[in-house]
Amino acid sequence: MLKDGNVNAIDNTLFARYLAKWPGYTNLSVDISTLDIDGNGKVNAVDKTLLSRYLAKWPDSDQYFR
Repeated sequence: MLKDGNVNAIDNTLFARYLAKWPGYTNLSVDISTLDIDGNGKVNAVDKTLLSRYLAKWPDSDQYFR
């Protein structure tokens, strides 16, 4: 998600802050459409949960990241 090419806990934290509308995080320097993990056209808590599960290596959580 960040421009470093890796998806990690830093991305997860930035995503959470973006969703919570923290000052300074509403204009992330990424293409917001990349945060739409489930592909439903909305960037929301469901996408954040999917990212968290992927990073925690839940079974089958990589289906949206293939």
